[in-house]
Amino acid sequence: MSTGTTRIFGTGRNPVNFVSAVDVAKFVRLAIMDPHLRGATIEVPGPENLTLDQLAAIVESTIGRVGRKRHIPPTGMRLARLLTRPFARVVSAQIAAALVMDSEDMAVDGLPLRAAYPSIPMTTATEVAARMFGSPTADLEP
Repeated sequence: MSTGTTRIFGTGRNPVNFVSAVDVAKFVRLAIMDPHLRGATIEVPGPENLTLDQLAAIVESTIGRVGRKRHIPPTGMRLARLLTRPFARVVSAQIAAALVMDSEDMAVDGLPLRAAYPSIPMTTATEVAARMFGSPTADLEP
């Protein structure tokens, strides 16, 4: 059931580098096809570092609706992780990952990779949101 509330795990203020799955797939394809990349390790960052609050604002802007935001504080997240661990290990692990995203340095500079591989675009969160939540013709627009 939709409550009209966006739940943001943590403070929502820690920058995180988000990368489009489509961009990662393009790099996987390149790694398979390009013999120069055999055995190489490529860290694939996204083009921008966003807080969860900023990411929520991008989605709101895309859907044209502003909702309430509720931050789940780290203390509540730690308690929920412990309580869910015995019967919902995946949920507990997701909460643990959210704690890391809220507290560790998750920012990455994507510009060097963009310069090294200019043929692969770095899709922004706004572009992904438009694809996921925008108009049905969003992929057809220039």
